Amino acid sequence: MERVPLHWAAAHGHLESMAALIQAKCDVEVTDKYGMRPLLMAAWFGHRGAVQLLVESGASCRAVNRQGQTTLHCAAQNNHHEVLAFMLDSTETVKVNAVDKNGQTALHLAAINNCMEIVEKLLQHRADPNIKDKKARTALHIAASLGHLEVVETLLRFGASLTVKDKHGNTPLHLAVLGCHSSMTDLLVKKGASVNSTNSVGSTPLHMAAELGFTEVVQVLVSHGADLFLPEKGGRTALYIAARGSYTAIVDMLITAEREIKHKTRSKESSGAEAEETEKQRQQKQQQMQRLAWTLAKELLTPNDWKHLARHWGFTAEHIKAIEHQYTGKSSYKEHGYRMLLIWLHGLPATSNPLKDLFEALVAIDKRDVAEKIRKKAEENAYGPRRFNPGKLCHMCRLL
Repeated sequence: MERVPLHWAAAHGHLESMAALIQAKCDVEVTDKYGMRPLLMAAWFGHRGAVQLLVESGASCRAVNRQGQTTLHCAAQNNHHEVLAFMLDSTETVKVNAVDKNGQTALHLAAINNCMEIVEKLLQHRADPNIKDKKARTALHIAASLGHLEVVETLLRFGASLTVKDKHGNTPLHLAVLGCHSSMTDLLVKKGASVNSTNSVGSTPLHMAAELGFTEVVQVLVSHGADLFLPEKGGRTALYIAARGSYTAIVDMLITAEREIKHKTRSKESSGAEAEETEKQRQQKQQQMQRLAWTLAKELLTPNDWKHLARHWGFTAEHIKAIEHQYTGKSSYKEHGYRMLLIWLHGLPATSNPLKDLFEALVAIDKRDVAEKIRKKAEENAYGPRRFNPGKLCHMCRLL
């Protein structure tokens, strides 16, 4: 490794040995085959006393190894806050924004390692949070991709940009989504990140989450108003992507959200006790209707009936295709119908009469006999726990 005794003494923090070697006129700037000098070794292994001794003995504070790393890089790489603080507070020639061969500053490395003390210290000494590395990523990109919430909040407080894009056109929000960090996604959007920002292939964060099957992330993005209808460059919407990936929970979530937007089915509920009572009634209706939906889909509808109902209620061709993509087989229409009914039910306003709406819809598609059976079952309260098996419910029922 071409290392001399001073390298080893510095690496182990042996101050007496170092002092003797320096007194004997050993070269404090000697390098090994990696370009590591004694000062860099001491910083790498976190020996503050050794760092101070070498600096006071004339070692260059701007020394770099073959990777272009400074003492700040070495300290940040290994979470040595005391070493980094000494270099920033006690030396004047150290460059806080120096970049290594990857284009990364010490702040990039601190963000990777989730070291809040070092991140804060660097920023207080005017580290630039918007410097890009060779992948055009800032410290915020990196911290967001790794889910480091406190680091991200600190970077934003010191002026990190939410709109900056890497070489693939990804914002920090895109990378948070790619990492499946729902809390980070929520934080970034609340801090002002554009939920509909597109990358170089036209993908929004929602497209990415749908493609990867990240249900919780999709839920966060939808709750923040992500554009459900926006296609990426290939013309694919988030719904199409989720359906092709067989991510049933996401498909149902997106269809429900699309219908709520298109038909504005959510009513403005009253506040206080009245609103609480309305919601309670709504939940009771839904529980009753879930049982009816189960009976209707599993026992009374023929293969194409659910599609006729869906069209009657304004489901699009894309919605229907997405629903039936998941399951195949002779009896798959029963599952398709049940999922569609739950999506429809979930979108009804609290003031609606779902049984009346269902009866009228069945009559409208020439299924009066089925409508009468459903009404009779409801009146007689004939749908009980033996016919309704909660253990077999799909995810949509559990969401209701």
